[in-house]
Amino acid sequence: MLKNQTLLVQDNSVNWLQYVEYERKASEPLVFTQRKDRAVAVDFSQDCESLRIGAQVYVRNNEGEYATIPTLCKKQGERPYIEEFASRGTLSSYLQADVVLSTEI
Repeated sequence: MLKNQTLLVQDNSVNWLQYVEYERKASEPLVFTQRKDRAVAVDFSQDCESLRIGAQVYVRNNEGEYATIPTLCKKQGERPYIEEFASRGTLSSYLQADVVLSTEI
């Protein structure tokens, strides 16, 4: 039996622009592409027990659903840039880096 789960994320909670670039053309929708110098925007751990969407990390719980885990930030309200992550059993770890991103939307 297949199980589905929908995860709704906000742009500001996943720090999306750390992972993707976009083009804005008049009267056309935004086109997002993977930044070549960054980790992929969405990634699973090798065992699929963890999922990263941008800067938000999720871990599968006992019901088999992904639940968020807190990420550490130096300043309240900021989201980190997470380069790598892994999980094993009840342990999860991730490598975050300070990346300064300047962009206008």
